Amino acid sequence: MNRDLKDKSFFIPEKILSHLNETLKKMSHVNGEGMKRLRRLVSEKEMTYQQLKRLLYDFKNSEVDSDKYNLNGGKIMFNWVNDTLDRARKEVKDRKKSKQNASELTPGLGNAFRKGHEKNSDGITNADVSRLSEEINKTLKIMKRYL
Repeated sequence: MNRDLKDKSFFIPEKILSHLNETLKKMSHVNGEGMKRLRRLVSEKEMTYQQLKRLLYDFKNSEVDSDKYNLNGGKIMFNWVNDTLDRARKEVKDRKKSKQNASELTPGLGNAFRKGHEKNSDGITNADVSRLSEEINKTLKIMKRYL
C-alpha cells in the first residue's frame, strides 16, 4: 500500500451515487455482504483508499454479469474506482518526482523515492554529499574568475 495514501478519503461523485441508488433498488432481492457494502457506500458517500483497493480486487475477481459485480456498481463503478486509484497514485508519484528534481538542483536534499532506512545517520545520503562538494567546487571556480 502507498503510505502517502493510507486512510485518505475520496468522495463519491453524485453521478456515481445516483447509479448506486438505482442498483440498490434493482438488486433489493439480494442479501449478503455485497448489499451491506452498497448500502454503506450510498449512505456514507465516500470511500477510503483501502476500500477502493478492496473494491477493485473484488471487481477483478468476479464475473462481469454476476450479482456480486452488479452489487459493487458494475462497469460504471469499476471505471470510477480504477480512475480514482490511478489519479491518486499518479499524484503521489508526481509529487515525489518533483521533490527528486528539486533535490538534484539543490544539493543536500534527500531523494523522495528513498526510504528512511537507506540514509545514513545524518539524514543525508552519500550521493548528496558528493554532489554538494561538486557544487562547492564549481562555485569556487566561478568565484576565482571574478577575483
